[in-house]
Amino acid sequence: MCSSFWTIRSRTNSGARFTQNRYAPMVSGQHGPSACRTVAIMRLLIQEYRSDDALQTLELFRRSVVGLASHDYDERQIQAWAGHTGTVRQWDRRRLAANTWVAAAETGTDGADRADGTGVGAAIAGFIDLDETGYIDMLFVDPSHARQGVASTLLAEADWHAAAHGISGLSVHASITARPFFEHHGFHVEGIRHPAIGDVSFTNYLMVRP
Repeated sequence: MCSSFWTIRSRTNSGARFTQNRYAPMVSGQHGPSACRTVAIMRLLIQEYRSDDALQTLELFRRSVVGLASHDYDERQIQAWAGHTGTVRQWDRRRLAANTWVAAAETGTDGADRADGTGVGAAIAGFIDLDETGYIDMLFVDPSHARQGVASTLLAEADWHAAAHGISGLSVHASITARPFFEHHGFHVEGIRHPAIGDVSFTNYLMVRP
């Protein structure tokens, strides 16, 4: 039977966190050892956000909202949410004002990595932020990297930062889509909210983890 994914973590000399997620997808309609495709290797380099990442992270945010949340929110809500970014410059200022990290992904296959260890297909796979109170405003993953451990790796980075800076607990206003992920990672619901963007209202949850 194929494993879903597993992760190896280390740290570079520059302090950036480096992870390697392995996952073996099943071939549809098959079972047993023959159902396993070649094991894919996805390396994630967790780095602090830079202004050069502004456009990529903004576009990733929009893709994530449209591609992953559309089964929980209607079209009007999705359009309002995905469009609520401001300009690239405004987005960049907000990301710089927070502690924001991006996960840069490189994907290859076992035995087929480049000699320099960089793999192939580098791209930003997701990002997270965390303020000085332990509040997570944004955690978004590109739909093409969903369910591959990216969000968990980013949350682990936020945990590492919180522990290093004496932040005792984390909180988030989680969407309907994100609620199961945060519950899996030990958060619990403390309240239901109905914020609005213009005249479009949404449901989300105040979730905390001590």
